[in-house]
Amino acid sequence: MLAVTQLLKRFHSSHPPVVNGVSFTVQAGSIAAILGPSGCGKTTTLRLIAGFERTDAGKIVLDDVILSDQTQHLAPEARGIGFVFQDYALFPHINVLQNVAFGLRGADRLERAKEVCALVGLNIFTNRMPHQLSGGQQQRVALARALAPRPKLVLLDEPFSSLDAGLRESTRAEVRDILRSSGATALLVTHDQEEAMSFADQLLVMRDGKLEQAGVPETVYTRPRTAFVASFLGKTNLFPARVQNSIAETPFGQINVAGLSDGSTMLSLRPEDLAFADVGLSAKILSREFKGHDVTYTVRADQLTLIVQRPSPAMWQVGQQVHIKLIGQPTVVQGSSS
Repeated sequence: MLAVTQLLKRFHSSHPPVVNGVSFTVQAGSIAAILGPSGCGKTTTLRLIAGFERTDAGKIVLDDVILSDQTQHLAPEARGIGFVFQDYALFPHINVLQNVAFGLRGADRLERAKEVCALVGLNIFTNRMPHQLSGGQQQRVALARALAPRPKLVLLDEPFSSLDAGLRESTRAEVRDILRSSGATALLVTHDQEEAMSFADQLLVMRDGKLEQAGVPETVYTRPRTAFVASFLGKTNLFPARVQNSIAETPFGQINVAGLSDGSTMLSLRPEDLAFADVGLSAKILSREFKGHDVTYTVRADQLTLIVQRPSPAMWQVGQQVHIKLIGQPTVVQGSSS
């Protein structure tokens, strides 16, 4: 298990910390993803775990071994961690097998390299040079090299960002299957919401150096704790509500919010939790986006602009007057989405 506790890192004393009090755990054999916008501190967190950067405060522990704390800093090569870089960092002058074997020691190093090449489906490409491979194949070479020393943890820094959309999806699925079959524990850094939710068992959403929310992807998506998380993990509808006696007064009528204190609050509602109906909130369709499997509508109801997502082939027209009903449960969120 990886345990990160109150991690702090700043590069300039006059600037806010790049990583500020981040704590989380990753269970052995699982895959976690740190998700967040550019500049949120996710890659710095990964580099602190790898040992490429020194922590200013906090503790990093892997399998009961302290990697970093206030008194010690274990060198990167002594941490038992594999790292897959964004640009793969393959050596262009040596072939696939030699790339995978790089860093291995012992008489059986080539046999271990061949074993890992077979694991990632590269056993027929071992004599090829990196420039003779596709982007997806180069990605698998980088993964094989990271797995070859049998690391306790594999770190992946935006590993699919240089691939085109179709190849990114297939390569992502292949890499996930390889990590599963190898039994590796992995931590992915990405700014791609779909990638993080489809790849990982656990999401760690970061913003401005802090961890906003952690949990399984389904929970974080359907029950975001903040307006930022709700907005960053996909389209959402944010609207104010007034709570009294566990009942929220909303544009859609009264909604039970048991356990919530009286007063003003903010609710989040996913576009798929709204539908068109014969009766309900009156609105006008402002625009629509046809996406094949579904259609996303932007509608205006009084002073409220909403996003409604409905399956194809049912089509409503721009300018059409409609009624909207609630088919899902809103989530209470706090904080600004800006």
